[in-house]
Amino acid sequence: MKSNNIFRLAALVILFFPLKLRAETIYTANEGDSSVSIIAWPGNGESVSVPLSAMPHNIDIAGKRGFVLITGMEGALLVLDPKGSLVKTIAAGKHPAHVVADREGKKAYVTLSGEDAVAVIDLDAGRVEKKIPVGKFPHGLRMSPDGKEIYVANMEEGTVSILSVTELKEIARVAAGKKPVQVAVTPDGKTVYVSLNGDNAVAVLDVAGRAVIKKITVGETPVQLFVAGDKLFVANQGSRENPGKTVTVIDLLKGELLAVIPAGQGPHGVAVAADAKTVFVTNVYDGTVSVIDVEKMAVVKTIPVGKEPNGITASGQQGVSLP
Repeated sequence: MKSNNIFRLAALVILFFPLKLRAETIYTANEGDSSVSIIAWPGNGESVSVPLSAMPHNIDIAGKRGFVLITGMEGALLVLDPKGSLVKTIAAGKHPAHVVADREGKKAYVTLSGEDAVAVIDLDAGRVEKKIPVGKFPHGLRMSPDGKEIYVANMEEGTVSILSVTELKEIARVAAGKKPVQVAVTPDGKTVYVSLNGDNAVAVLDVAGRAVIKKITVGETPVQLFVAGDKLFVANQGSRENPGKTVTVIDLLKGELLAVIPAGQGPHGVAVAADAKTVFVTNVYDGTVSVIDVEKMAVVKTIPVGKEPNGITASGQQGVSLP
């Protein structure tokens, strides 16, 4: 009964809030108050937060179908429509962390940190099809642009698992560095970048060679990262006691530091607009999203959202996840 009341409230909030879903819609998973914030973009910072029945951590768009997928830390995958109404709840497994979906929006892949596995979920059937064993404490994951492989950051093992989507099994495991949290993939699929939370660096993984070929120093305790054109944006969260306040930008053509952009308190999640001209970063410790203009290389707007926003995604990304 309590859960039904929550979703009735969510529907009323959306009904009376003057928010129109525009060319792009940004969603944040707010772990601190169990809500999802919805931001219309382009815009002036309009947003609405919708309560959830579970504590969310990560979020993604289910490909062409546009459903919003949210990992609930209690063990569920929440499936919402684009306006934030619950469509279904799917039991995923122990400690779901991150989620990605295929381009068609038929399958979701969820890291289960508590089971050292990735759950393959049939979104129509609403059930786990298979669990693929990976490294210890898998966290972030992303899919290759051609949809054939998935790269998984195994935090407690210092490795990246490479999964075959057609075979639904791990086909390689690569040593990366200390405490890998998330990965980012270049549009050509040739390179994977891995945030090394324990090394204050990003590892450069050559996909064909199945090996890390370089490490680039970034800010303190990097978390999520995302490619925007020929640049890589890395969120440096720091700690609650000593929050990070920057986003590192790496020039992918030169393989070196390009800029350090001041942001909010504890930058965590990173998403990129479909045209790669705007980057959105959640700030965990001040409950905001920093909007970065890629050409200006500066924050042009700060938008208040829910408490302790973690994962973030942009609707125009067609299921190529975030964090």
